[in-house]
Amino acid sequence: MIITVINEKPVSEKHISWFTKPASEGKYITLYEVVEQLYQHPQAPDEAVIPVLTTRQVHSALRSSLEGASLVLFEAAQTVIDGSVKCSL
Repeated sequence: MIITVINEKPVSEKHISWFTKPASEGKYITLYEVVEQLYQHPQAPDEAVIPVLTTRQVHSALRSSLEGASLVLFEAAQTVIDGSVKCSL
């Protein structure tokens, strides 16, 4: 693994995915975004880039609130897509 200190702004940024995670003993639900940021390589700035995956917190809400309802629905959809819950048609 190579560790590089990056002091510049990213050259580009691309959305990768969204995910939810429970917080505060399950009372809250938090939405996160995963983004890929590309930085110029310090030793070859015009020829190479360094990809960095970062996660940022986008929104957090009480599970039982109106704002939290859409996040709970998204969490349920993720669970079905991941295959954690078997559903039959």
